[in-house]
Amino acid sequence: MEYDDDEVVPGDLGIGRGGVRTPAVEAPVERLVGAPYPHSAPFCMLLGRTEVVPDEQLRQRWSDRDEYLRAYTEATDRLIEEGFLLADDREEVLADARPERITW
Repeated sequence: MEYDDDEVVPGDLGIGRGGVRTPAVEAPVERLVGAPYPHSAPFCMLLGRTEVVPDEQLRQRWSDRDEYLRAYTEATDRLIEEGFLLADDREEVLADARPERITW
């Protein structure tokens, strides 16, 4: 992770820079936020929340579904090459891609 003093340096979507970059972080259509929704049940305070990345920001990243899927696949294959993901798990990770979010 990249730090500035004791704080994680956020990227353009607020996702921390550096570290092991999963496909969902490298090719995001949603982002995980550490803070829960206001007035959440106490248990939810442990989990944070998931926010959808607005279409406008997705359009700035990918021209179409194929470009998104290429980025997701490349991120998956990079994790395998770097030893952070088993090749046997590749198809399961690729199944987590969310191409339906790219509607143009």
